[in-house]
Amino acid sequence: MLASSAAALAILAVVALIGEPMLKLVGGKSFGSAYPVLLWLAAAGCFDLATVSLDTVLTAVNRAGTVFAIRVVGVVLLFIGAFALMPLYGSSGVAMGVAIGSVAVAILLGFAAANLTRSRP
Repeated sequence: MLASSAAALAILAVVALIGEPMLKLVGGKSFGSAYPVLLWLAAAGCFDLATVSLDTVLTAVNRAGTVFAIRVVGVVLLFIGAFALMPLYGSSGVAMGVAIGSVAVAILLGFAAANLTRSRP
């Protein structure tokens, strides 16, 4: 998980540093306004990348139902966040909703994996 977290941070740093100029270079100046959306979606993807191993671990120890339930909660929170933030922030609000769902999934997967490592008497 440490390697995937480091990769996620590196990717987010690259997007934060050169994302806007790259969008303008590839798509023209009009695409520069999409930078906030790109940043939120990159952050969401980085949370998913950082916790990708937890899905596999939980599934390997016969906790696929837990992973499914966590993913359902993430999708529900994504929709709630997107619908709540879209009227205020437009497409950036939807991207924020995606980030909210990804953060929630990362936290819940972390708790589920930590629960497996606790010693039981």
